Amino acid sequence: QTTVSSDGIGQSAFSDLVITTVGSYSIEFNADGVSESATTQQFDVSPAAASTLTIDSGNNQSGTVGQALANSLVVLIADEFGNSIAGEEVTFEISSTPTGSSGSSLTETTVQTDANGLASTSLTLGNSAGTYEVTASADGLDAVTFTATATAGSVSTFAFESISSPQTAGSAFEISIDALDSEGNIVTGYSGTATLTSSAGTVSPNSVTFANGEATLNVSVSNA
Repeated sequence: QTTVSSDGIGQSAFSDLVITTVGSYSIEFNADGVSESATTQQFDVSPAAASTLTIDSGNNQSGTVGQALANSLVVLIADEFGNSIAGEEVTFEISSTPTGSSGSSLTETTVQTDANGLASTSLTLGNSAGTYEVTASADGLDAVTFTATATAGSVSTFAFESISSPQTAGSAFEISIDALDSEGNIVTGYSGTATLTSSAGTVSPNSVTFANGEATLNVSVSNA
């Protein structure tokens, strides 16, 4: 409610009236001693100029390599008063991937904000475990960056790290083994046990237990 005094000819001017929330309005005027109020026709208040680009949802997700994230990456464009703005163009770009990664993609790269000021895309992770980043930008506004983490798939194979040669029969030497998914990523959640054998003789010990997808131990082979 706003109160002003009338001037010498009975007029009242509301020169500093500000409405900051988008919507449809009418203004009612009344005065002491007047039985009937005056009401304006209904009018609309539109958003001011675009002021902010913010992350609405979808940040900090995790998923399996090569798979699409469960939820879309969604941004919101609003004016300085928090009113959402439709029809603004947003550009999405994969801005960072793990070294050597391939196969990551976005369903949309250029999107117009909808009636709620929202624009979205979906990210399919690449073939390497690690951190992926997607940047959303719009003309004249500060960009925002989504972060997603790709984790390895299930164990597909085991791989020895390089063993120096030659080794001496009966003498212990160190070996390291990695549990890998189908894309060659170490499966850090793997903690199983594997059996060790050798075509050259008997291996001691003959089994190994993994921790975080890796196993390092000293072994010996009885026959050269």
